Amino acid sequence: MMIAISLIFTIILLCRYLLLRQDAQHLETQLKKINHHSQTNQLLTNPHHFRELSGLIQQINQEISVKNLAIEELEERERQIKEQFTNISHDLRTPLAAMLGYLTLLEEEEEQSQQDYYRQLIQQKARQLQQLIDTYYDFSRIASFDLPLVMTTVEINSMLTQLLATYYTQFKEQEIRPTITLSDGPWLILADEQALQRVFTNLIQNCLKYGYGEFILSRPNEQQLSLQNKLREPSTLNINQVFQRLYTSDGTRNQRSTGLGLTVTKQLLEQMGHSISASLEKDLFTITITWHQT
Repeated sequence: MMIAISLIFTIILLCRYLLLRQDAQHLETQLKKINHHSQTNQLLTNPHHFRELSGLIQQINQEISVKNLAIEELEERERQIKEQFTNISHDLRTPLAAMLGYLTLLEEEEEQSQQDYYRQLIQQKARQLQQLIDTYYDFSRIASFDLPLVMTTVEINSMLTQLLATYYTQFKEQEIRPTITLSDGPWLILADEQALQRVFTNLIQNCLKYGYGEFILSRPNEQQLSLQNKLREPSTLNINQVFQRLYTSDGTRNQRSTGLGLTVTKQLLEQMGHSISASLEKDLFTITITWHQT
């Protein structure tokens, strides 16, 4: 009797072993297929012979999903890098091509006044090219955290007032009316003074490039600064991409914008411990800075 029971028990164990081996081989085949096709969204399925494998399969599927997500992010990052190189190349080649063209005209021109005119144009394009190179160099330093920041207490009200005064002529020429509705008294926050000045400069220049009508600076609460202006072409703006590097609202590269202003602004604020957000309602574009250190 005991021999029969032992034999039955051995046969049961052998059957379970064979089924387990079959399930393992089935899972191995699935994994090989998934690994061979790196872009597939396929996950492991349970052979159903052993429920005990469900937990293991679930954990493996989670790892597969994480890997697939990482691959998608890497591919998107590579696409963005290629697009960025294309944009930078276009930005740099445009003034360079103009300089070469004017040099050819200068060599062929005999009249002195016209030669002087071409020289002026060449100098203008050379300065534009130098500015672009400096902009991309500064951006690379900011993006790689290679720009040292000296955090001190900065008074915002006076900085904004002085900056707006320096752009008085541009605001007047474009018929933009700056309105400051900040509270009385000093408004102190912890920041790098030069970096903060660049942040505000970028935001003012952004308004001059794309805004019209009234430019409003206000203080919704103790921790926030709001900057609002109407956009000439709000339909061309993708609000979800305004802080992405090299993004331009009209989708083109032109002399007015490299698409780095708001990107640099966001990165500088975050490196100083603050944050920034954007919203669009009809044609009203709003930038909100939140100070996390005061």
